[in-house]
Amino acid sequence: MNVKEYFKFRPEGYLNKDVYVCESRYNSKNRWFKKIKVWEGAEKEATLTPREVPLEPNRTVSVFRERVEKHKDELAELEVLENVQEKERPDVVMYNPLGTDDENTYYEQYNTVCSGVIKTGDYVYVVTDGGKQMIAQVDTIWETADNKCYFRGPFLIFPSEVANIITKPFYKQEVLLTTMHDTSPLVGIVGKCGVLDYDDYLKCRPTEIAETDMYVCESVYDESNRVARKLKTGLRKFEHTKDVTVDEIYYFPKQLGPPALATAQDVQSTSSAFTQKPFNPNVNADSMDGKPQFTNLINTTIGSQDVEMLL
Repeated sequence: MNVKEYFKFRPEGYLNKDVYVCESRYNSKNRWFKKIKVWEGAEKEATLTPREVPLEPNRTVSVFRERVEKHKDELAELEVLENVQEKERPDVVMYNPLGTDDENTYYEQYNTVCSGVIKTGDYVYVVTDGGKQMIAQVDTIWETADNKCYFRGPFLIFPSEVANIITKPFYKQEVLLTTMHDTSPLVGIVGKCGVLDYDDYLKCRPTEIAETDMYVCESVYDESNRVARKLKTGLRKFEHTKDVTVDEIYYFPKQLGPPALATAQDVQSTSSAFTQKPFNPNVNADSMDGKPQFTNLINTTIGSQDVEMLL
């Protein structure tokens, strides 16, 4: 049971010895704990009744005490983190950015069921109706009158989609912004990633995004005009009200050098790796150990006449 309900309620039909309490998830790779914010436990299927006398929280010594001794420094850091009061991230309603007269409710920041908190300006891995997984930026978030939630924004593609007709060298973690905007359900979001302008990519990183999920972008591909060009004003930045939680950004003591260039094999292998990883619809983006498994954005072959590089 969720720790918030365990001390006050008990599930009917279960012996006390068969009921367990959970408040954290453990990241085995980085070896740290994080409290669970969105709980989807099985007690939703059970009938909960109030306890006659609420239980008193009582923590016991871990059976892995010997292992604890080997990780004293890490546990000390965890104790510090435990005492840090994490800021609440509420749903933040905003005015209708489209200026239309509809019954939708628009948000700057929204708590999703599976992917945590999403705000305008974030970059996410999203699954489309065809089962493909791609990168998109969140421009607009809204909830309809029948309680269905959607977002809209531009998609980004990997260089492998146009590498056969573009001779420009690409970076290993480079993506291209596109002019394709589409609407997707929030339940299609399976994880978060980060995309930075070239200058920012050398200066800083958001602390809550893994390095493997960070990308650099300096070009935009215009599908309607079939033109790829450098971004003149950089990626779109969003301004938020004070109620929206600001991302924590770490600035390097010294600016990084230029990112490593990708070889032709690197560009193609990136595409192949995404294609060969089957999408798992049961992936929970809130799992700290899960990694987004995404595939190519475009299935059709783009001919050399489709793109003109103006770099």
